[in-house]
Amino acid sequence: MENIRALKLTSLFTNGTGIVSTKLKSNYLSKRTESLQYRLQQIADSTTGQAQTEKETIRLQLQEIEAFAKKIDELIAEGYDPKLDEGVGKNIAPIQAKGMLKAEVLKTTGESPN
Repeated sequence: MENIRALKLTSLFTNGTGIVSTKLKSNYLSKRTESLQYRLQQIADSTTGQAQTEKETIRLQLQEIEAFAKKIDELIAEGYDPKLDEGVGKNIAPIQAKGMLKAEVLKTTGESPN
């Protein structure tokens, strides 16, 4: 099950030919960011406890998205170029090393996946 999730995440970074795609950032992250910022504007003047809690949740989500986007940029700058023929383990290792997965899907042995 963990390898299936890893494969899905790896496929988000590829376009089927091994070329790193920025679609994750441009399609999902930017739309999610816009949606959160819009909601933040909608409740900006509200002072209820519920609104304050929602504002804080949104701010935290925006920070998380920003950190995740930076990690994507770092991966791309480091030459991350997953190839489907190389297998999930090799392709997901750099993503796991950056702490971008909710849980470790590969056992770490201290060795490089190369």
